[in-house]
Parts: sequence; C-alpha cells; structure tokens
Amino acid sequence: MMKKTAIWMLALALFGALQACDDDDVKVPSQVQTAFAAKFPGATRVDWERRGSYLVADFHDAGYETDAWFDAAGVWYMTETEILFQSLPAAVQSAFEAGEYATWKVEHIEKVERRDMEPIYVIEVERGEAEFDLHYSHDGVLVRAVPDADNDRHHDDLLPQQLPQAVTDFIAAKYPGARILEAEPERDPLYVLEVEIIDGGRLREVRFDAADKWVHTKTEVRAAEVPDVVMAALRASQYAAWTIDEIDQYVAPEREWYRFELEQPGSERETEVDILSDGTLL
Repeated sequence: MMKKTAIWMLALALFGALQACDDDDVKVPSQVQTAFAAKFPGATRVDWERRGSYLVADFHDAGYETDAWFDAAGVWYMTETEILFQSLPAAVQSAFEAGEYATWKVEHIEKVERRDMEPIYVIEVERGEAEFDLHYSHDGVLVRAVPDADNDRHHDDLLPQQLPQAVTDFIAAKYPGARILEAEPERDPLYVLEVEIIDGGRLREVRFDAADKWVHTKTEVRAAEVPDVVMAALRASQYAAWTIDEIDQYVAPEREWYRFELEQPGSERETEVDILSDGTLL
C-alpha cells in the first residue's frame, strides 16, 4: 500500500512539473504557480512560456482558451481570453456593427483584463491583405484600430504600466470617475506620456511632460459640439470650402483650441487649422 502511495505521489509530482513548463522547458517559480492556481482554480491543459520578463500561462478555463501574464514574483498583470461575438458586451457589438469595419471578416475576439486598468475587447478583422485589431472599451468606444502586422495572438502592447502617482492624482482630480484604458510613452517635443481614459463616455488622451506635469488633453468632437465663434472663424477663413475630415478639441492649462483636419475638394491636398476657443485663428 505504501509503495502504491509513493508511486501515486511521484506521478502527481511529475504531472505538476509538466504543468510548470512548456516544450521549451520554462522553469516556473513556485510563487508563480501558487498565484496562478489561486486565480484560476479551474484551469486545465496548462503550458508556460516566457515573454520578455513575464511568464505566460496558456490554458483552458471554463471552455475558453486563455493566457495569463505574471511576473517572477507571482504578480498577475493581464489575462487574454478568446470569446465569441455574442459574448461581447451589447455596447461593443452595436458599435462594431455600426462602424466602418462591420463588413470585414472577424478572425477572432479576445477580452483583455489588466491589473489596475479597464478591460479592453479586441476584435481582429481582415479584408484581403489588410488586418486590424480593433480595441473597444466596455461601453463600445473604439479606442484605436491597430494594424496587425505580425499575426501574433498576444497583446503585449496592452500590458498595464505603473503610472506616476502625480499622473493618477491629476486624472482623478480633473476627471472624477474616469477609467484608465491605456498608457504609453511618447517621443513628442511637448510630452512623453499619453494616458487614454474614458470620461463620461468620451475617449480622451491626457498628455504629460517628463516632470509628470499635464500638457494638454485631446478629445475628438463633432462639428455640432464646436462653439459657434470657432465655426464662424473657419467659415471666414481661406479654408471655408474645404471638407472637414476630423475635429479635435485641445484643453491646456492656459488655453483651449480646436484642430480641424481638412481636405480640399477635388484634390489630394490636406491641411490642419487651429482655432482658439475665442475664434482666433492660429
């Protein structure tokens, strides 16, 4: 009996060892295995791989193919779960079906959950040789459309960043109740960090300099939301006959302005025009 018990325990130990590595024999620290087991108690068919400084578990959970990202200390950062279209929030389904990519072929869909950040729903679409990852917030806001050049099913670019306390404090004070979607470093002369938030159902890009000071906030707006004095200034300018392609509102500590992306009818000419909120053409 003791011999059979010993053999059974050895088999369990071997099974655990197999669960802790993939074909590349990735070594998974015990603290990572413990954290994984606590967060995903129903996981089956577990394989591990290393991606940069992260350990990524590929497994099945409740019938869904899932990937979970941990650091070497066992801290969870992100989960990617492949889901069906009908499992998307109703707002995301509606936004996609009403959007410009509605007729594209849907390849697959993932829900991306992240530490201290809002979840993102990624719909991968293709048409001919073109492929895009469409990033939606829970309430159906299309955050961005990213060309899918490498066909990698992982979303390393959505891994959460630890934001400076000054940045999170500013966002909480200026945009109470806003939800942080993404944050990424920038190489712009004016700002080095861009944080995308959902504020009152609107997508805003909040930008900060190297000292964590607020530079400005960019929000795409409709023509009907632009002050009459600003629209009047545009109509009085040399670009009155040009077609408006997009309008962005910029709010900075000392001023507010609107940037119009314009196209000249009958030609391929494009330009940008900035007008202050008081109607002054910049």
